[in-house]
Amino acid sequence: MELPPGTQLKDTERAKDFGISNTPVRGTLRRLNADSLVETKTFIGTYVKELCTDEVKDLYEVRETLEIMPVRKVVEKASEQELNEILDIANKHLSFVNVGSVEKYLEYDQRFHEKIAAASGNVIL
Repeated sequence: MELPPGTQLKDTERAKDFGISNTPVRGTLRRLNADSLVETKTFIGTYVKELCTDEVKDLYEVRETLEIMPVRKVVEKASEQELNEILDIANKHLSFVNVGSVEKYLEYDQRFHEKIAAASGNVIL
């Protein structure tokens, strides 16, 4: 789904578009806001942000750093049990892609990242 910059993102409409409840949509909008991909104006709404080329480059640079660092830590510190748990979550995550269950996909995407952060041993993540 492509939405032009400035498009208002109403959680109820997006939930209906994907056939899911509002809760995962709200969580996703919060994550997109934290990633500076949308703008949330208090008491007004959430809108697709227009990004300049430099912002896109900066975002990917930061995201790459934040996603690679915990994986490196997991490789160094994780137990075999933790690695198996991560693999199990990843397999379930992919299975929900294949069956088209957006709500479960988002749930397991979150679990996957949380498990990697926890297994990294870094309390800030």
